[in-house]
Amino acid sequence: MQDGIKHIMLDYGLAVFILSVAIILVIAGVRSNRNITKQICYNLTAVFVAFFIYEVWPVASHTEEENHMEGSYTQDYFEDNEVLGYGPSKDSMTVTSRKLLNGSNTVVYDVVYTIRQGLRYTPNTKASSKKHALFFGGSFMFGEGLNDNETMPYYYNEFKNCQFEVRNYGFHGYGPHQALATIESKVVNDEELLDSDTVNAFYFFIPTHIARAKGSSWDQAGPRYEVVDGKLRHEGSFKENRIWLLRNKLGEKILTIWNRSKIYNSFFQQKIDDTDILRTALIIEKMNVLLTERNMNFTVVLSKSNGVESELEKYSRDRLIHLLNEKGVTNYKIEEIIDDYENSGDKYAIKNEGHPNSLHNKLVANFLARQ
Repeated sequence: MQDGIKHIMLDYGLAVFILSVAIILVIAGVRSNRNITKQICYNLTAVFVAFFIYEVWPVASHTEEENHMEGSYTQDYFEDNEVLGYGPSKDSMTVTSRKLLNGSNTVVYDVVYTIRQGLRYTPNTKASSKKHALFFGGSFMFGEGLNDNETMPYYYNEFKNCQFEVRNYGFHGYGPHQALATIESKVVNDEELLDSDTVNAFYFFIPTHIARAKGSSWDQAGPRYEVVDGKLRHEGSFKENRIWLLRNKLGEKILTIWNRSKIYNSFFQQKIDDTDILRTALIIEKMNVLLTERNMNFTVVLSKSNGVESELEKYSRDRLIHLLNEKGVTNYKIEEIIDDYENSGDKYAIKNEGHPNSLHNKLVANFLARQ
């Protein structure tokens, strides 16, 4: 019940606020004895009603549907993290995650996520091995919608005859800034990794990571990196850049409601530009420098939409690849790994959902294992 109310307030909070204002204006107009006041109130009511309809119409008319989540995924799975902004609420936990198509009983997926030592567990990992494989990214690398034995890290170790101790640092909604913060705070000082015979590190990029490195509604306490005089600088967290009124929990909720609204995403959402692309390139470059300086191998896989690619998405990825090549970062495009990836529909994605399926992960892992 509480989760349902929380979901409604986050997704429809702005609509509720707009409707409340409209009702107040109607009441004020009815109670006023002055015609000019009535006209102003009724005209403003019409404006707010129009905003309300625009905000709720996609869902009310079923032109925009959301999948429905069930399981312990919806119950205290996420927790604030001082370094990364957020992460799993416990170092060890078993999380059930079931997704249904909105308005139906059609199961999109029904899986279990195992968390060990604060990371997605890889069942075939070889504990205390002198060979390590590190994986960074968001939900694609984490393996959202897949069981523990269907993730990219799992298949990679299978193709490596299970010789590696595997660490999957990927997590839902993470971007390159969390990957860099993880390397800076954990990897570079890890004696086990520094003493390892082989460390192969991989980062899986998707186009939305550029925007995530700029800041997201769900990542308000995440690590913030800015480009200052052409160089990358860690500037604390995203919330430290906000006005003081929005730095508390209430402010975070207000921003989350605003950022998830239809009106914001249609008219006010910030577009990425060349500075944002450069920020991402510099973040990845620093990841590469920190790892290779310690004799660790680093490879980036750059994914893309498997459907119609927007002009902005194409430009952003092409520009990022150009910058990475200039900086000597080893990288591969997803279409170089999976020949028929473009316009492949659900062949390499979870049906009715969009995240990579096990076949996708197996093919990418096989390619990386052969490099």
